[in-house]
Amino acid sequence: LRYLPTKNLELGTMLSWHTLWSDRTTEGLMNFSWSEAEFLPDNNTMTKSLTAYCDWQFDTKGKQICLTYNNYKKDDDTKTDVLYDSSSLFSSVVKKDLTEWQCATDYHIQSVRLDMSLPFSFVTIDAGVSYTSIKNQGRSKHTPTTHTYHLGSRRDDFDCLEKTKAAFLSFHHEWDIYAIKMGL
Repeated sequence: LRYLPTKNLELGTMLSWHTLWSDRTTEGLMNFSWSEAEFLPDNNTMTKSLTAYCDWQFDTKGKQICLTYNNYKKDDDTKTDVLYDSSSLFSSVVKKDLTEWQCATDYHIQSVRLDMSLPFSFVTIDAGVSYTSIKNQGRSKHTPTTHTYHLGSRRDDFDCLEKTKAAFLSFHHEWDIYAIKMGL
């Protein structure tokens, strides 16, 4: 969506949404010399993305300010039942074991950016600041529902939060065949 309230001001937004649901209709089968495993997955994934921006050109020489906001989120929940039919190398007795795997992930990125460009006859000045926050969480759990191996439930949790701040400033000038640029 793009909106031009004046000839020098542009506002816009972009939205993306994606979902994926899979049920137990997809099965996998693995054969080993001592066992056979059947996989029954159940997966739900949702991805959302939003970008909003404002570009303002405040003179005819190209001086402008740009503000951009991004938000990205992905959630993934998976549950898989694994049915093992196994036999011992020394016995023909077949054991049936059912194990449940659960995994949930949450990935979230937010960022804000402000850029400015100021062209003058002798130099062009570009400057900007930005902030980004990344949050990543993962939860997984393995639960044998039959107790042939007596392992019990095992969990693996992961949390990460990262925040980044940045700023830049640059000066440049171009001639017919040469250019010079300095920045921080």
